[in-house]
Amino acid sequence: MSKRLIIGGTLLMGEKGFTGLPDSAIIIEGKCVKWAGRASELPKGGDFDETIDASGKFIIPGLIDAHTHLGFNGRESLFKLYKDPRDKLILEGIKNVRDCLYSGVTTVRDVGGFEYVDVLLKNGINQGLFEGPRMFVSGKMIAMTGGHCYVIAQEADGVAELKRAARDQLKNGADIIKLMVTGGGATAGQNVEAVQLDLEEVKAAVGVGRSNYRKVAAHAHGAAGIKVAVGGGVDGVEHCSFLDEEGADMMVARGTYLILTLGFESMFDKLDPDWEARMQPVRDRARQTVALALAKGVKIAAGSDAGGNPYAPHGYFQFILEEMVAHGMTPAQVLKSATIDAADLIGVRDKIGSIEARKFADILILDADPLANISNVRKIARLFKAGELISTASVLGQTRGASA
Repeated sequence: MSKRLIIGGTLLMGEKGFTGLPDSAIIIEGKCVKWAGRASELPKGGDFDETIDASGKFIIPGLIDAHTHLGFNGRESLFKLYKDPRDKLILEGIKNVRDCLYSGVTTVRDVGGFEYVDVLLKNGINQGLFEGPRMFVSGKMIAMTGGHCYVIAQEADGVAELKRAARDQLKNGADIIKLMVTGGGATAGQNVEAVQLDLEEVKAAVGVGRSNYRKVAAHAHGAAGIKVAVGGGVDGVEHCSFLDEEGADMMVARGTYLILTLGFESMFDKLDPDWEARMQPVRDRARQTVALALAKGVKIAAGSDAGGNPYAPHGYFQFILEEMVAHGMTPAQVLKSATIDAADLIGVRDKIGSIEARKFADILILDADPLANISNVRKIARLFKAGELISTASVLGQTRGASA
């Protein structure tokens, strides 16, 4: 079992907030952190296979993208992509998971793909066939007949069908159950505020999740749909674009997470004008939603929606974090939402999300302080996933406006 020492950097812990610990030391033993603290308190008698001098650098946990779709390229409509050969989606997916990892994202919550490509990618990573982040996947989304993303979802209507659909996802390898509670911009002809699953249907799927120790996610843009999702007991609501005060109060009372998916200025040359028109009201409302969530104390996890829309290419999660700061969050709040809070949402706070003994050694060593400027999360000197040093040679350093 390999044993490494990282010494000298400023450690931003995560579990107890992002207060910096200068002149730190971290012992990595195999896949996990063995010890972390002040270098002056380093346990004696250690023999290390490698000692890494991190003096002048800043150390944070591996980033967690709480909302992604690694089985799709993000440039093209889902209504086109689902017609492509599955092999093409798999090969693109292998590139996507690598780009995601190389940008500093060591864990993802993948909330919907086509024909279980997400499960295949997860299994390939776990088997060591190719590099990628640790994946928690939802299999097929569950939508009403003709509901949002119905062409790639399992359609279900009524309590009995919702239960069956949720159980089908667990049977096929899902870690998370994903419900499409409202309309969405990716489906032409829909109102993003339309409620597409009712309270009893949501409760039925949540019941399946609870009894099988699985988390439940809900896509919801409109205020009414958000309240249906929260009232039905989901663990997290994706997007929450038109969150109102009542919905925010419900989320705080129940401990429901808001998964923020702001996106950023497109890096692609051409976008579907109809898609842009459907999503513009959502993007216009984002600043108000963030302000309300912060004022009420709603728990927030950071998500890119990469693969799900052209405002979030794979491998650019750092730009999503920049947008969160631009929309009113502090760098410390953003880093917490992309590490320990995202781990809590997934249900693995005891394993990832902060740099502590017995947790996986998911570690980013940065050349500059991300609390001073969140853009410094791009400046990765070294990246570890579960104690393994990862190359970061691909997408880092690209800028907005470049063709992806």
